[in-house]
Amino acid sequence: MVRAEQPLALLRMSGKAEVFTYESGGAHNAFEQTAYIGDAGRVWIITLSAKNADALARSLPAFRELVQSYGGSILMDSPSSK
Repeated sequence: MVRAEQPLALLRMSGKAEVFTYESGGAHNAFEQTAYIGDAGRVWIITLSAKNADALARSLPAFRELVQSYGGSILMDSPSSK
C-alpha cells in the first residue's frame, strides 16, 4: 500500500517536500517513507526504510527533521572548471 502524506515544509528555503509512505503488508517486510525535494532542476530523494511498522514510527521524527533541514541545492561547479 502506498499513501501520500502531508507535504513537509522546508524550513531553510521556500518549498515543500512531497512525502509518501509504503507498507508491504507483511509482518517483517518493507516499511518506508520517501521524501521528494525538487530543487535546481533536480529531484532529491530521501528514503527511510524499516523492517516493521513500529521501527518506522520510532524513526519518523528524525527522518522528518532531516528532510526539513534541507537548505538548497549543492553547487556542482568547482573553481577549477571555470
